[in-house]
Amino acid sequence: MVERSEDDWRRIGDNVIAAISGSDEQCYSILSSSYSHLPNHLKPCFLYMGAYPEDYEIKGSRLINMWVAEGFVKSNGERVLEEEAKDWLKSLVERNLFLVNKYKMNGKPKGYGMHDMLRDICIKKSAEDKFLNGSNKFTFSNPRRMSFHTSNEMDDVNGSTESMSLTRSVICIGFQYPKFASGAFFTERFLRVLDLMDMWLDGFPTEIFEFVNLCFLAANCNSMPRGISRLWNLQTLIFKGEFDEPAELWKLSEIRFLKVHGIDLLKDEKMNYSVLNKLQMISLTLRRVEATKLDGFLKGVPNIKKLSIHDCFQRQLILAIFTSSKD
Repeated sequence: MVERSEDDWRRIGDNVIAAISGSDEQCYSILSSSYSHLPNHLKPCFLYMGAYPEDYEIKGSRLINMWVAEGFVKSNGERVLEEEAKDWLKSLVERNLFLVNKYKMNGKPKGYGMHDMLRDICIKKSAEDKFLNGSNKFTFSNPRRMSFHTSNEMDDVNGSTESMSLTRSVICIGFQYPKFASGAFFTERFLRVLDLMDMWLDGFPTEIFEFVNLCFLAANCNSMPRGISRLWNLQTLIFKGEFDEPAELWKLSEIRFLKVHGIDLLKDEKMNYSVLNKLQMISLTLRRVEATKLDGFLKGVPNIKKLSIHDCFQRQLILAIFTSSKD
């Protein structure tokens, strides 16, 4: 850590005031230094926020799971990846690069955002480093990450001749009920992150099951057809809708975070639950919950740290288990 004298901090404070009241060029120069002085492991985490629209609020757990899926967070053998990523998120808040927009009932942070000026820096740095191809246009070819804020942007990419052979992440934010484009977008098989949660899909695209490298999937659809078990690398699944074959979820051996709504996962008390040793967090909203069917389910998640089960009809919490955690 760099030690600074009182005079150094006074000069930094004067620069911040100058940045706020100065020209755009001066503002960019001063604020961009905050990014330049970030530790290398925090830079991609900072740039990732550039995928989201202005004033967008994202849950910390969702952001952390994306960082893990991208491979930003490396294990040191002593801590789980999510715990390490939580500390990184906390560091970005303490550096005033991220804002806490929402808190949980226990007073801990829940939703995060970014100041407009810092978001501008984030987008510019993303373009300079070819980290993220933001919304509205291709700023460079063969992007590693794509962000869409309107359905028209997806249509433009679908008809584009630009190569997406290196694309690893696709994030769709801020629009509803688009016509889902699946042509050129689904010609590649190397996606690690696919976030479609802000879209409504009339039917779940079965092409997604070809993305065997997918680690993060979030979607909103009436139902998911059989085939989810083919995503054998999946670590995070967030899905709002029914499952044609709920038992397939118990074949996802790499799953770490599971949040699903509107299904009867505990459908059969004789269901053969596989043991998912890596699963740490489960949030279920079910149509029916019977205590007699919980035993086999709980035996299948021996290392669970957070578990909540809600009854969607009665709108009440049926079961909650929380072990020690910094979150």
